[in-house]
Amino acid sequence: MAKRYIVTSNRSYRGFEPGERFEENLSEAEESRAVARGAIKVANETGGSVPTDNRPPAEAPAAPEEILSEDELFPGTDEPKE
Repeated sequence: MAKRYIVTSNRSYRGFEPGERFEENLSEAEESRAVARGAIKVANETGGSVPTDNRPPAEAPAAPEEILSEDELFPGTDEPKE
């Protein structure tokens, strides 16, 4: 039976990107080596499906400037912003 894992390193693991959750049939040796070096960790093993991607949707704002206007970020200043 496949176990659920999450990639915890900053490099991909078996084609899965950092932060990604996946299900795989790893041997005990493969799992313990990968966990020991910090590549993966065992995810919650309770029921439910595992999302394949933890990243926010593409339309999510990437920076505060996309959420607030310049005047909202720098209230009460009349000087030019650099």
